Amino acid sequence: MPGLPVLVLVLFCIFLNVTGQISLKYGASRLGPLPARQGIPFFLLQVVKNPFVLTSLGCAFTSLLLWLIILSRAELSAVYPMLALSYALTAMAARLLLGEQLSSLRVLGITLICLGVFLIARS
Repeated sequence: MPGLPVLVLVLFCIFLNVTGQISLKYGASRLGPLPARQGIPFFLLQVVKNPFVLTSLGCAFTSLLLWLIILSRAELSAVYPMLALSYALTAMAARLLLGEQLSSLRVLGITLICLGVFLIARS
């Protein structure tokens, strides 16, 4: 990773964040609500056995390690705002992969987020 530009690392970090969130939502929807009778130990066992939740945890851990590399190379004020693209891309991925609805107000918000990231990246 020493030769990779910071922007490529940030984009991969964003990809991991989006993948992790979509996996977590998909896995959580397969778990269902916390059963009152079996309690938390049973629920945690179901979480540990869920490959989508485990994928999400792996993405989060890998993203954290990658973020440490990014912070060692770039200014926080320059790269942190770029993570806002995770919000926009996660919403779009949820629409495409999970069938969630995006209202026109949400689309406007996503557009504003992307515009803001573009402006910060240019500075």
